[in-house]
Amino acid sequence: MAMKVSILDAGFVPPGENSSQVLRDIVRSAPVIESLGYSRLWLAEHYERHFAYACPEILIPAVASATTHLRVGSAGVLMNFHSPLRIASAFRMLEAMYPGRIDLGVASGFAGTPNIQQALRHGFDQPAAIATQLYRTQVEELVAWLRDEVPQTDPRFRLPTPAGGASPPLIFLGAGYGVGNLSLAARYGEAFCYSLAHGKTERGPEIVARYRSEFRPVHKLDKPFTMVAATVACAETNRDAARLLTYFRWLDGTLTARVRGRPELCRRQMEEIFEQYQCDELVLIPLYDSFEERMRGLTLLAEVCGLAVTAPGPERMCTAAC
Repeated sequence: MAMKVSILDAGFVPPGENSSQVLRDIVRSAPVIESLGYSRLWLAEHYERHFAYACPEILIPAVASATTHLRVGSAGVLMNFHSPLRIASAFRMLEAMYPGRIDLGVASGFAGTPNIQQALRHGFDQPAAIATQLYRTQVEELVAWLRDEVPQTDPRFRLPTPAGGASPPLIFLGAGYGVGNLSLAARYGEAFCYSLAHGKTERGPEIVARYRSEFRPVHKLDKPFTMVAATVACAETNRDAARLLTYFRWLDGTLTARVRGRPELCRRQMEEIFEQYQCDELVLIPLYDSFEERMRGLTLLAEVCGLAVTAPGPERMCTAAC
């Protein structure tokens, strides 16, 4: 079966490496991921110490500049903590720089500890944010800025900037039993991505199906677009794939790979996800503790899944300065 598959690189920092090296590896992996036929490379917003970065909007242009047609985006911006106008401006600028290649994924999660939340947004109160549906309010304002629906009351300003520019598509990220983002995605006519790596997933197929049934084509999409995100550890043998998970189980004793094993087994597991969720695209979150193993695993997956593998041209290879 023809598969549409993308990558989400969360920026795990393996033992013996540092954040700077991980960031360089993400950038130099981008042209390889593009050449392997993957559709997108997404970057996350995490604040735990074992992640290399927390600002996907800063890393996105580095990745986009190292490629020619790969879509690049966030998965996702934690809108509880950010100015909707600031995010709209940042991603509209990215869209102007890399037309048709930027995704704005948004999530409703809460960053780290209360101290971190206060550092991100002074006076933040998580129970109050939940009670007042702060996230929904933030998203409503973000959508209004992105679609130029906010009245421009001061003739000296045209917001967001770049003025009159195109905005990237929104992708709402959901997980567990929550239905908030599926409802927002359906209401605004945007794509929905359901994560199998966060929370319980027993109701996942039901949630994705509900998004499809509630979807309204009120913006650029004429029909619902569903994505599913899953962790992956693919290697030449099942034993090698199991070994890859050692580091990640040390980080989180419950963490495992939804797609794992030798290439043929991984392909069958991916086909099962496509069948179970009737999704349009699968987003893989690689669980590897070295750059070389990650690239080898993604190459094996691309080949066994029949992605459009091509040789990366020299103009797309990252230089030694990356």
